[in-house]
Amino acid sequence: MNFKPLHILTMCALFPAVSATASETLTFGPVVLHEGARFEVCANSKYATYDINVTASFVRLKNSKAIVREARLDPGEGGCFKLTYEQAGNSPVFAALEVSGEPGDTDIIASAAVINGIFELTKPQLLIQDEGRPIATTFGPVKIPEGKRIEVCANNWKSEYETNITVNFYRAGNSLEPILTRDRTLEPGEGGCTSISQARAGKGAVFAELITWPVEPGFSNPKPVSGAFVINGIFEEPLSPQVRFLQFEY
Repeated sequence: MNFKPLHILTMCALFPAVSATASETLTFGPVVLHEGARFEVCANSKYATYDINVTASFVRLKNSKAIVREARLDPGEGGCFKLTYEQAGNSPVFAALEVSGEPGDTDIIASAAVINGIFELTKPQLLIQDEGRPIATTFGPVKIPEGKRIEVCANNWKSEYETNITVNFYRAGNSLEPILTRDRTLEPGEGGCTSISQARAGKGAVFAELITWPVEPGFSNPKPVSGAFVINGIFEEPLSPQVRFLQFEY
């Protein structure tokens, strides 16, 4: 069953979260859709005591343009939002569920998947503050199929400040020196991707590291939305993230 939307908007700016006692945001992806596929996000308010507000955003990674939908859910009510290939095109997109309600009621049951005959689940990530510290998000290790690549993407969503990021690719057998390093500064709402091919990485397992640097030490800011996937020409296999706070050093 799909949600009964209160309203549907296609926006170039972010839709403001509903003011409430408590709020939480989960992100899924990014993913790339192929013709005939759709990106579907589902949620249920099983553990809520009161009604909650849910805002679902499908956000283009490059520039944060979004399709936004909102619903009010009674306890135990739920449904799904979807984004089709015709709406998304070939560009990476991520989904976000912003939940607001009474304390404890924002702990919803939620998942997302790319559906096109193959059911590809994407692991949810809680949108967090960086606490003024660098954060390393790692993906893998994984062996890249011949002729394919790993792509790591990030978007400086929800931030009012530019953010510096570093992407490193390492061999699983020896991570003392990266195979490839890329640095980039993301303006608010800006995003992009970095990839490594099997030809560059070799036949052994590799993993990716995305470091998001704080605006300045001790100044807390929303962590950029990030994700990675293996591109094999048929579908994109999302890689599960692992998040670690690091000691500050340049």
